[in-house]
Amino acid sequence: MEHQRKFRRIVTKAESAFSRGNFHSAVIWAQIAAQFAWERHPGFYCDLTLESLLMEIAKKMGDRSATSPPASQILPFEKSGNKFHILHVISGCTEFGGHTLVVAAWIKNTLDTAVHSIVATAQKEPMPVALTSLASASGGSCQQLAKFSPNLLDRSLLLRHFRNWADLIVIHVNPSDALPILAFGVEGGPPVVLFNHADDVFWLGASIADVVLDLHPAGQSQTLKRRGVKTSKILPIPLNNPPRAFSYDVAREKLGIKPGTTVLLTVGREPKYLPVAGHDFLGTVFKIMRKHSNLVLLAVGPKNQGRWAKASAMSGGRIIPLGRIDWSNLHSFYASADIFLDSFPVGSGTSYLEAAARAIPSIGLQFKDAPTLTEGPDEVAFGNLNEYPSTVEEYTGLLEQMIADPFLFREKAIRFKELVTAHHFPPGWNHYLDDVISQLPSRHATRLPKILNNCIEPVNNLIADWDAKVLNQETVQQTYATIMFYAPELQKAEMLQEQTASFVTEFLKTKNIHEFGSFLYYFKEGLLA
Repeated sequence: MEHQRKFRRIVTKAESAFSRGNFHSAVIWAQIAAQFAWERHPGFYCDLTLESLLMEIAKKMGDRSATSPPASQILPFEKSGNKFHILHVISGCTEFGGHTLVVAAWIKNTLDTAVHSIVATAQKEPMPVALTSLASASGGSCQQLAKFSPNLLDRSLLLRHFRNWADLIVIHVNPSDALPILAFGVEGGPPVVLFNHADDVFWLGASIADVVLDLHPAGQSQTLKRRGVKTSKILPIPLNNPPRAFSYDVAREKLGIKPGTTVLLTVGREPKYLPVAGHDFLGTVFKIMRKHSNLVLLAVGPKNQGRWAKASAMSGGRIIPLGRIDWSNLHSFYASADIFLDSFPVGSGTSYLEAAARAIPSIGLQFKDAPTLTEGPDEVAFGNLNEYPSTVEEYTGLLEQMIADPFLFREKAIRFKELVTAHHFPPGWNHYLDDVISQLPSRHATRLPKILNNCIEPVNNLIADWDAKVLNQETVQQTYATIMFYAPELQKAEMLQEQTASFVTEFLKTKNIHEFGSFLYYFKEGLLA
């Protein structure tokens, strides 16, 4: 694959910087390589060269405490009492996002038994108050390392110091975030578990995970076979009961929905709906809506632009792209829905579970060629009960039945709610967590992964094709692609001269980026630090 060749070129940059003793530059290049592999699937899910390089830096970077603020002055963690202390490590979080919801639910579900603290490796803007207040309520604290040093090695050592507070460290970071390896790439301290929220893509961190927490069996199989990780445990996505919302009738009135209207609801990030391999969510639903004048589609996530704006206009405004909406404001939309449509080709596992937890009849499309992209069919709570047809024709037929009489599917929806409650809410979810904790080692150990299968499979090419659509879709403003390189332009990366003050200016002149966004973090605070 062409992606592999380009990935190796970036890795070579990291190795060159390391050989010169420029560890900070090596880390930057390692993160660029991982980011590229995350966004341009290279055909494998873990790289021994990158893991080994970062582990070596973790061991060699030494004590930089003379140039770093003492950890005790930055993060006043005081370990006291008999409760279990959990340190959550995130790259960053927003009001709208799965990481925020997972950490918040984890804290709520264990408030009686655990103290939780949160450290963000890269975020500068304030963390959501809803999340920080939960950590405080548990007796813990929150901190953002980027506020204290632009240097990634300094941040890593600060993070390493904080492990002394914890009984367990949970990694929730972005796939390209190297700081956890730098911080925990040495022996000792409490066990480290990696919450695998990105089981369909390349990520860093296999070498420091005492246990990988997989969300479902397909992800677990990939962890063991394609990442070379020795130990994996299933831990479903934690959920919390939503706040008391409007009734069905009041919610529909509030949203201006006319009587007799059947409301279809979908919730997911816009890139998840980009068509690939004949799986076209918007095109499929649009054809169905042309047959039924009483249908309205509320789409939370996609913006009213590009294909979505065109579909909205052609449907007479019955397809309504709403853009991103904070979770706290989503409850009226769920309350008004008659049928929930999971996104495809890439599923929205948390949104689907949120709908099922409210007993909303739901349907998705199974992507048999890439099972990790569609989480629903592999959901541990449902077994074989899922409404996930494997072809567009079957999906269309089943959705037509649900539209004709959604009440016929209410009984199964109620059963789904019971199953979701049993596996994703306390006390059921807590039993999964207790099982994980009971089998953790007493002391953290590092281990380079043993890659068992690095051959390119058809699914890898399919995922790479979808990645390319995401990166090249000009109408998508918020995508998985925070590096935003066009693949053909990557050869020009040699112009990224290390440690030059003019880097950002020259880089912007190339116009090789769709959206600068969080990628600025890697360069402005990395290469220019």
